[in-house]
Amino acid sequence: MPIYANRGMALEEMITFTNEVYAVKNWADVEKKPTPVKILKVSAGGRVDGVIQKSTIDFYGTFRGRSIRIEAKSTKDTKKFPLENTDEEQINYLRKSLKHGALTFLIIEFSKLGEVYYVPAQLLIDVWDKSCVGGPKSIPYSAFHLECDLIKPTRGVPLDYLAIVEKHLNTKSA
Repeated sequence: MPIYANRGMALEEMITFTNEVYAVKNWADVEKKPTPVKILKVSAGGRVDGVIQKSTIDFYGTFRGRSIRIEAKSTKDTKKFPLENTDEEQINYLRKSLKHGALTFLIIEFSKLGEVYYVPAQLLIDVWDKSCVGGPKSIPYSAFHLECDLIKPTRGVPLDYLAIVEKHLNTKSA
C-alpha cells in the first residue's frame, strides 16, 4: 500500500501562507487544523507517548460569517487524481460539512504540472460514491478543466482560493 503522508506539505505551507495574507488583509480567518494525537502514556519525566490519529480536514475557519472547510491534496499523477489519496472518514466529514452549510472544498495540486485547483467537495463525494458501486477509482485530469477552477495568484495572494469562493457565492453555487 502506498504511503501518502506528508506528500502535500509544500502545498499546505503555501495555503498556510495564503491564509496569513488573508488574515492581514482581514478577509478571512482560516487556520491549519492540528494533527490529532492520542496520548497513550505520560512518563514521570514528562515524556509523552502517543499515536497520530486520522484527520478529517486540513484547514478550517470563517469567511463572510460562514464556516469554511478545506482539504488539501497533492498528486504527482498527471492524468488523474486517485481516490486512494483520501479516505472514508474524510469523505464523511466533507459530506457532513456540506449538509450543515459550510463552504467545503478541496485544493488539489498536480505537482508535476504546477497546477492547483479549487474542487467542490460535492464533486469528490459524487465520484467516491460511484466508486463504491464499481465506478472509476479516480477523477480524470480532464474533469478538473471542466468542473473545477484553477487557483491563481491574484490580489497579492499566492493561492487566491477566496477569489473562487467569492465567485461561487455570487452565483449561489458554493
